Amino acid sequence: MNHHRDGGSDNDLDPARLNRASYSAHPIDSMEPLSDEPNPYREATLYHLQLMYAVDEFLTAAEDSRLAVVAVAVVFGWPSARGLSIANIAGQLGVSASSITRACARFREIAGLNSAGGVRPGAGSLNGDKPAAVQSVGNSPEEPALIAS
Repeated sequence: MNHHRDGGSDNDLDPARLNRASYSAHPIDSMEPLSDEPNPYREATLYHLQLMYAVDEFLTAAEDSRLAVVAVAVVFGWPSARGLSIANIAGQLGVSASSITRACARFREIAGLNSAGGVRPGAGSLNGDKPAAVQSVGNSPEEPALIAS
């Protein structure tokens, strides 16, 4: 019966030779530190995180969370809102069409999107702890709620 951990023929019982693999350099050691050079994947990931942060901030600050979720769905063109008119959605929620339109406009502003759903120039850059798209949100108690009914 062979009780050696590495399954090799370590008959000399020299501790320096036991478990030789643990003394080898690992391939990851030669790869660090990772480069912080800008690349398109990193930029896309940061932008996606900023959008998710904007969605979270928008939903958290909303007085009517149903209206906030619908506004995000309309702006992003999610399947749950695709093909429905603003008037149809307003009727289902029991709010005015202008409430939905205002909520969509406010979310576009927070997320740094233009009216066509594209990115506004200068939007999406990081500045401090919060993404640039949400720097102005929640900074003072006098600011109005994100969604007005």
